[in-house]
Amino acid sequence: VKSLHVLVQSTDFPCEHLEERVECFLESFATTLEELAEVEFQEAVDALAALKMEKPKTPREEARRMWREIEDGTLEFRRNEAEAGALKQLTREDLRAFYARCVAAAAPLRRAAALYVCAPNPKLSRAPSASAPA
Repeated sequence: VKSLHVLVQSTDFPCEHLEERVECFLESFATTLEELAEVEFQEAVDALAALKMEKPKTPREEARRMWREIEDGTLEFRRNEAEAGALKQLTREDLRAFYARCVAAAAPLRRAAALYVCAPNPKLSRAPSASAPA
């Protein structure tokens, strides 16, 4: 796994609030993983593996996939098949261990970066003035 990206956009909340909510979600996800039934886990794995095995719908889609391999320098042109095979080997315990090692707030391998792109928003940047009525 190269990375986990979480994209959140809002016109109503400041960036710091959004980042806090993402952290709350990631923290609560530990409970979701613990409560995940084997049947649900296997259904999700099978669905993702099937998605990976879908044939490209257009030549352009296939070309994009191939060029991505060339640009990345990996040249793994059968990546989807390999990933589908790896998914079939994945267990709930593997996923839980990955979460504990890489995603949880105190995970030893966790690295985080936040990028804020902020447009002017009068609702968020306007602080009440002392002379304005409350």
